[in-house]
Amino acid sequence: MGKRRSFCHRKYIFKRYNQALSQDFTVKLMSIDLEIEKRLRLFAPAELKLTDLSALHAGHQGHNGGGHFQLKIVSSHFSGKSQIMRHRMIYQTLNDLIPQQIHALSIVAISPDDPI
Repeated sequence: MGKRRSFCHRKYIFKRYNQALSQDFTVKLMSIDLEIEKRLRLFAPAELKLTDLSALHAGHQGHNGGGHFQLKIVSSHFSGKSQIMRHRMIYQTLNDLIPQQIHALSIVAISPDDPI
């Protein structure tokens, strides 16, 4: 039979394991930020603001490792389109990143000629 480890040793191993996961997760999210912004440049945005809110949601129920993001994008490509169509355009651009790299995405998609 294998040697039983002390509670302190198991706690130490668990802590180190979580630190390693956290560091790997952060590196992946940093590159995901850049990938999302790169893909959204397709819309030639006048304004593009992507905020990573993942740290606020780490550990919540149902969180499978993907990031939580808030997006504000202003583009003339959205002129004459409904909010649903604008969101669909963005989701189609990021489709293969959902749900593994992107767990949640809050979108504000605006056209420059939208009323304020």
